[in-house]
Amino acid sequence: MLNSYFCAMNYKDEDTFNRSFRKLLLELRKNMACSQTALSKCVGITRQAVSQMECGKRMPSLQKFCELAQGVGLTPAQFMDSLERFCEMESRAKSPDVENVNMALEYIRNAKRASDTNNIV
Repeated sequence: MLNSYFCAMNYKDEDTFNRSFRKLLLELRKNMACSQTALSKCVGITRQAVSQMECGKRMPSLQKFCELAQGVGLTPAQFMDSLERFCEMESRAKSPDVENVNMALEYIRNAKRASDTNNIV
């Protein structure tokens, strides 16, 4: 489970962490126009497991967290950075507005572009 991440990030509210994770995963998957089935095949889990993660009924292991990151086109570090941003937004307001979500998604896109640029040989 991601309890070590939760502790390392020093968030007081585990619900905020869990809510942020599920929202981020859902937004990233939708942003890629990727189905739960396609993501599940990429990561090596069932579609139901992806659904449960997006509904907040299940959290991935550390290994699956890293594989999910790659499945949505990010490094684990970029995925974690994005999760931290979502946690910060959730901490400030229990229901983030569309502008904050769009800012986080723009950060993710920029991080992915920077990563893609660095990988060009």
